[in-house]
Amino acid sequence: MRHKGKSIIVGTILFLGALIMTLGNATAIGMQRGVDENIVKSFTGHIVLVSAEEQKENVLFTPMAKPLKVLPEYSSLKEALATQEYIKDYIPMTRGGVAILGEEQMSFMLTFGCNFDDFQRVFGNPVASLEGKLLTNGDHGIMVNKNGRENLYKFQGFWLVPEGDEVKKENLTEDAKKELDILDVRHFLMLGGYGEKNSTDKEVPVRGIIKFKSLNSVMQELTIMDIETYRELFGYYTARDVVEVLPPQQQKLI
Repeated sequence: MRHKGKSIIVGTILFLGALIMTLGNATAIGMQRGVDENIVKSFTGHIVLVSAEEQKENVLFTPMAKPLKVLPEYSSLKEALATQEYIKDYIPMTRGGVAILGEEQMSFMLTFGCNFDDFQRVFGNPVASLEGKLLTNGDHGIMVNKNGRENLYKFQGFWLVPEGDEVKKENLTEDAKKELDILDVRHFLMLGGYGEKNSTDKEVPVRGIIKFKSLNSVMQELTIMDIETYRELFGYYTARDVVEVLPPQQQKLI
């Protein structure tokens, strides 16, 4: 009986070990599929191309969020990407940190600059508008995550509403509802590009309050602005510069 008892115990341990390994593998596979479906296909893509001068491996989500190095050879890269059969689509994007100015306590946001129509096309419309509207190519402004707006109210004391819109009471937090009569409502953010010597301070209109359809809590501090506004904030050349004063040899950097 004692031997049999030991066999049962050993057998049970082996069974549980095998079960845990099986469940662990299944969980890992499920997590991998979740990452592929929700992050890769909805935001990052399978491949991220950066400048050879970029020193960081993690170029998307970094604590200090210094702006990415410019890819001056993008024109030739674009031609190469367009000819590859295994590449379904591509989009030029950039990323940097911006400081929210004019407040007693300075805070920072992570922002991505792109042509948003192209972003939605490439990633299958992962972003939905809760208030205001989504940026279209040609618009200038910023879109703020709904959770990010709530955090700004919590720590800075103002409530963001898209330009031209009014406060939607149903979207207020419980604390904001209590202060509705004295609520500090703003339709813009005074921002400064963070990390570059030639950055610019700029009043940027809020165009929309957005939500990612998947993993929004992971993306809550992420904002998206049009590429021209991003270039202005970080001191890069804009399309206006090309038309007005930019020499032909420098237009290749746009």
